[in-house]
Amino acid sequence: GVDGPVDHAALQAAIGDVVARHPSLRTSFQEVDGLPVQVIADHVDMQLPVITTDSVDDAVAAASAAILPLTDPSLLRAHLVRGVDATILALVIHHMVVDHGSIALIVDDLAAAYRARVGGTELPARIDGVEYADVAVWQHRIFGLDTDPDSDAARFGRDQIDFWRQRLDGLPDEILVAADRPRPEGLGQRGHVIDVELATDRYAELKTVFAANGVTDFMALTGIWAATLQSLGGGDDIAVGTPAAGRAVPGTANLVGLLANMVVLRTDLSGRPTLAETLHRSRDAVLDAFSHQDVPIERLVEALNPRRTRARNPLFQSMIHFRDAAGEAPVELADG
Repeated sequence: GVDGPVDHAALQAAIGDVVARHPSLRTSFQEVDGLPVQVIADHVDMQLPVITTDSVDDAVAAASAAILPLTDPSLLRAHLVRGVDATILALVIHHMVVDHGSIALIVDDLAAAYRARVGGTELPARIDGVEYADVAVWQHRIFGLDTDPDSDAARFGRDQIDFWRQRLDGLPDEILVAADRPRPEGLGQRGHVIDVELATDRYAELKTVFAANGVTDFMALTGIWAATLQSLGGGDDIAVGTPAAGRAVPGTANLVGLLANMVVLRTDLSGRPTLAETLHRSRDAVLDAFSHQDVPIERLVEALNPRRTRARNPLFQSMIHFRDAAGEAPVELADG
């Protein structure tokens, strides 16, 4: 939401500044000889249409549902939605060019660019000079199939894949849990959301237990989720997936792009472990996985070659994604 009056021209120009600042936001995907090719535009004229409506929520939902063709010069759309009691700046960005870690960077840059436009000052320069293409080249040198096998980069890549080969050796094809219907022949898009609230005092008690066992909230909740799957018939060998930021490479902390990856958290729950033992095993699984998060999940699947089926994902069939809402504070577009 946006409180107070908005300088439309300055905000539209600020959006253009942010798109010019980050090549990923000027990236499209064209077809050349039947193959997709990444194209980075030198310049994109960004628009900021204004939508006046009695239902801000409906207008934002409609803007968010609009298709973003991959061939468009920029895969970012902006709308200023004005309602009776609220004004919303709706930014819609294709997941092909950004990840969750990029959103805060884009919002911060937009706020800085808007303040600069309103105040007639220069937008501060980016701290890091690393571009998304640099990371792509680095990743290809390490994990590309045509990489020089004797290079240091290739050896690093092999060490990473060898870790996962050992870590996931003997992994069950599927974590089977009690279900009210058979798995369909092919994956669909249907889903459902169930909201569960935990009282503040109860969560504070849990955090005390977590701290006493030397685990973070994420490590603890991962272990609890694994134990839940076990209790539903999933067995003692539980693997779940989780997003990894993919920003371990120096210079990528302030980089906008699709850097996020998936890692596998495999927890051994054999031997009827106590709660403390479950938390410790989960901690080890998390630390091991995130210290080897560089291998792209598609490259890992290719290297391990698990049995494939259209009915489920390979390596894991459930995920855990932990987000700390306390770190998602509102951003001021203009000073005071």
